[in-house]
Amino acid sequence: MKINNITVVPRNNRPTVLGKTALELYYIKGGVYTDPYQVCSVILVPDTVTSSTYHKTITNGDPERYLDYESSSTRYGNVASGVVSAVDMRWRNVVSATQEHVSDPDATEFETVNYKGDVSSASGIFKIGEGHFAVVLQPEGLYVSSEYLNDIEFANSGTATQSASGVGKYYDIWVIVDNEGASPKAYINKVSLFNDTIMAMAEPLSFTSKNQLVQKYVNVGSNVKLKVKTEISLMDKNIPLDIRSIFSDSVIQSAEIKIRKYDENGGGWSQLQDWSDVDFITSSDTMLYGYTFSTVGRYDVQVKYTLMDETIYSDKWNLVCR
Repeated sequence: MKINNITVVPRNNRPTVLGKTALELYYIKGGVYTDPYQVCSVILVPDTVTSSTYHKTITNGDPERYLDYESSSTRYGNVASGVVSAVDMRWRNVVSATQEHVSDPDATEFETVNYKGDVSSASGIFKIGEGHFAVVLQPEGLYVSSEYLNDIEFANSGTATQSASGVGKYYDIWVIVDNEGASPKAYINKVSLFNDTIMAMAEPLSFTSKNQLVQKYVNVGSNVKLKVKTEISLMDKNIPLDIRSIFSDSVIQSAEIKIRKYDENGGGWSQLQDWSDVDFITSSDTMLYGYTFSTVGRYDVQVKYTLMDETIYSDKWNLVCR
């Protein structure tokens, strides 16, 4: 996927400790993607099996150990105050001139144009679409080294460098206020960072890929997520199992889609959607793209993507809007 035309790797696409990783959050209320009242901050903490001077919490696969469950605490169910200053990375939006904390999702600080791909802009939270937010974890990212101040605010105490440099499992914890007057709530997701996407081979990899559009028919007026499945096969018999295991997960990091419609009167194809980034690539390399079909007729759909040093153009699939 891309943020401000900069390629970042989604959490399920086997991200590495050396690359830019997008940690996304989809907020759904009543079955509809919608913005919460406030998106306050995001922190990244490790899944630990032993304690250290910096990370005293031992999780052993249970991220809720980072939350405050003291019945008398004003932060009950939220990130424990002792965790606030001991994180691997923190994201939040501030007014650049005053460093005032901004949590309104409609504020300009949430716009994706603010992401420049550098270490300083990577400390922001970005609104990708309605109810869809992302932060970027990248090497040497900077964040505000804050101390606990109140439920949704932090007091600045200088900057620190992100320390999620090791392979392993992490949790990204999003602090969100669902509606005006509500207490902040913690939403927890998991991400794993790898180093086995770095390979050294004695000869080039040989592979084949096959794509399939799931939909054959849509009804007029429908706004649907077009779904393109991908199957990737390695052809060499002597490829080690550890290399093969990499290809069992998602390996496509970005893809584009094109949509055309056939002119039944004049003949020929008219282009409705030129090559454009797909909305999302799942952990099984399925590409998703939202599109509204407003006119009855015959369409065709095609995708293109990069695998290793090859650029793959799929077949053109027929799609009927009725």
